[in-house]
Amino acid sequence: MRVRQIKAFSDILAGYAYAAQLSPSDWAWEFLRRNRGFQANATARASDLVTQEVDARTTRLLLARRDRLAETWGLLFFPNPDLWAGVENVFWSDRAFPRKIALLGRERMTDEPDDLFDRALRTGRVTHLTDARQREHLLIRTANGALQGRYRGLPLFAGHAIKCDVSLSNISEAGAQADVLAEARRVLALGQAGAPALTQKALRLRNALVALDGHAAGLAYRETAMILYGEDRVSQAWRGEPAAMKSEMARLLRKGQHLRDGGYFRLLQGRRLANRCAQR
Repeated sequence: MRVRQIKAFSDILAGYAYAAQLSPSDWAWEFLRRNRGFQANATARASDLVTQEVDARTTRLLLARRDRLAETWGLLFFPNPDLWAGVENVFWSDRAFPRKIALLGRERMTDEPDDLFDRALRTGRVTHLTDARQREHLLIRTANGALQGRYRGLPLFAGHAIKCDVSLSNISEAGAQADVLAEARRVLALGQAGAPALTQKALRLRNALVALDGHAAGLAYRETAMILYGEDRVSQAWRGEPAAMKSEMARLLRKGQHLRDGGYFRLLQGRRLANRCAQR
């Protein structure tokens, strides 16, 4: 069934409003979960994972054995590819996603003030994973997105009054530490007023995702363009020089396919996509 027989093109684009909330690691998941090879692996493989709901906003996960197949995709275990990053627990390996903040939990001193991480651990949605090597990982989710980090120190769930010290010592690239901290502040800005804004980078990624989904649904370039730019603008372009807009749709599709088929690793590593992706 064609998309225009289901709903208006503008309604389809509204379904991607969540794009403004996505962190780089979330974007990587959004493209990877559309990979058919990954879907087949995830469906056929049940991860050896124990789940415990601590309370309404806190989950503990225990991974009994390494999942080497999941690690080839950059993950510690297989999440559900039917679920988007805002609701699924997606834990990337350190090798695939080296730009993680490290948190050290220690005993809180009397009257010691909170910082962003302390407040987020108490008021955000927290998933704590202990992997097969007994390393601890945290996924902190707020209305602004998700942040994955490493954790060590006092047990989070033993009733201690915990203060988190932050370390970026594992991130050595010039400028990368500032970028990682800026993203952490964006995600952990609790109570932020208004809907999150769609940055230019997020807009480009969203458009590539729409092009990828449109192609998977059997849409022509013109129909995908109508989702992104509206019927009036596309109709005018098709009456004038349709080649330019067709070329743009083809470029977006190539970018989406590249990200889906391995380019998502560059998002995790904070690297720019190769220019050849746009030039093919």
